[in-house]
Amino acid sequence: MKKVANFYERWPTDGDYPTDQLFGGSIEDLEPTGYEADHNDAAPWVWNLEPDLFSKELRRPNLLEALRARGSAG
Repeated sequence: MKKVANFYERWPTDGDYPTDQLFGGSIEDLEPTGYEADHNDAAPWVWNLEPDLFSKELRRPNLLEALRARGSAG
């Protein structure tokens, strides 16, 4: 079980690692939560994206705009 966590403010789009570490460094000796994530479970959120949105050829500068404009299926 993981006993150390690191938290960061952002991960630059062109960066290999996150930057701006929060809390002054690592948080150690975390208490067990009693919860184990099951990576086979479906995500607990709903994306509501337009069907086949990611199969469209969208250039990076236009991707966020396209997601905002066409993201909602309903």
